[in-house]
Amino acid sequence: MRYHKTIVRAFLTVYLLMMVLLPAAIFAGSMHDYDRVIDRAGLLSQDEWQKLDATLADISEAWSFDVIIVTVTGLDGIDPQTGADELYDRGGYGYGSSHDGILLLLSMQDRKWAISTTGFGITAFTDEGQAYMVSQFRPYLSDGEYYEGFNCFAGLCRDFLEEASEGSPYDTDHMPSEPLPWYAYLGSLLGGGGVAGLVTFGLKSQLKSVRLRQTADEYIERGSVDIRRREDVFLYSHVTRVPKPKNNTRGGGGGSSTHTGPSGTTHGGSSGSF
Repeated sequence: MRYHKTIVRAFLTVYLLMMVLLPAAIFAGSMHDYDRVIDRAGLLSQDEWQKLDATLADISEAWSFDVIIVTVTGLDGIDPQTGADELYDRGGYGYGSSHDGILLLLSMQDRKWAISTTGFGITAFTDEGQAYMVSQFRPYLSDGEYYEGFNCFAGLCRDFLEEASEGSPYDTDHMPSEPLPWYAYLGSLLGGGGVAGLVTFGLKSQLKSVRLRQTADEYIERGSVDIRRREDVFLYSHVTRVPKPKNNTRGGGGGSSTHTGPSGTTHGGSSGSF
């Protein structure tokens, strides 16, 4: 009996995958050369869709690396990570023999997101790197600003690919620096100018009694200096040797954890709620 229940459960999972994911994958695969935004949940206007799709196409072609965004109304209980992996594999995405690319999946019914990376995507988008990316674009998704969130994701993908192509992907020991807000720069300028002004004013106030002297003798108090003998005497020397530090700015990093998708392909990725 337990054996039959296992078979039924497995059959139901495969059926749900085919019913929910296969139509989207067919739609994506048939227009793979053109469309990289599959908005089945209807979150974007036509103008937003066109602009975002053009942005993803530019990034994908520039780096020979597919960047895909898919939205669905729901997954009918399927794990979001499994759904993202299956959409990527069945959609036929990816450049080269290793199918290099990244896919962001959004499921609106259960408010879930998932990222699936493949090939060079596993190298370029480490676990820590993905966590940073999510911290940047998830607030937009939570506020219903989907176009802004997707654009943020696209911009981050461009930055991450550029860094990884130079041999230093973002990871635990090498993360993007947070830009300072404009008012921080303004505050620094005003604060620095104020301090400099106060110091200058204080020094100037101490020099009110100072007057220009015509000769150097007038700066010396009579009888205070009596130099009879001049010579240089070497006392001792002390040399300290410090070893030159090795360049350890790029450590091993955390890297990417991987798993095998339903189609047998190795993927990296992550998932969560928004």
